[in-house]
Amino acid sequence: MSAFLVDRAHIDLLVFAALRFEVRWQRTETQWKHGVALHLTPRVTFETAEKVGRMLWRENVRSLRFRYPDHKLRAPRYLFDANALVRLDVWLARPADRKLYAEILKAVHCYDYQSCEHDGWGKSEAFRFCAHLETVLPLKLGDTKEYEVAPWGVEDRYFAPEAVS
Repeated sequence: MSAFLVDRAHIDLLVFAALRFEVRWQRTETQWKHGVALHLTPRVTFETAEKVGRMLWRENVRSLRFRYPDHKLRAPRYLFDANALVRLDVWLARPADRKLYAEILKAVHCYDYQSCEHDGWGKSEAFRFCAHLETVLPLKLGDTKEYEVAPWGVEDRYFAPEAVS
């Protein structure tokens, strides 16, 4: 399987799942106050959703540029789509069941796979974001039937009304 740039809807899903589950993660930067390192633990809010989405998008692009150095990747800038709120709000408002958890978990695994190609991945903020998102989900190993049928890459059509039921 080759690496690819995930769809904007895929990033939206990760951001909104972090919103729903109030995910906190360790940032790469360390801030200092009076000689003591302060470790920031950001949380996704509607005000920071675009910033978090851009961070995830950039990491995926960085991975692809490392993996395919001869290919001139022209990735559009990630923009938070307010219309995605409606689609994702309906999708995420479903009862939290094994299917929902499996879909989010598989989206995390796909994003990780698409973004891990460069040497800095394991120390990146995106890596920590994904690790913490995965820890809040009750499914851990992805060994369920629901996980197997969940899509590997999430696209806009996945959130169409007929797909949400």
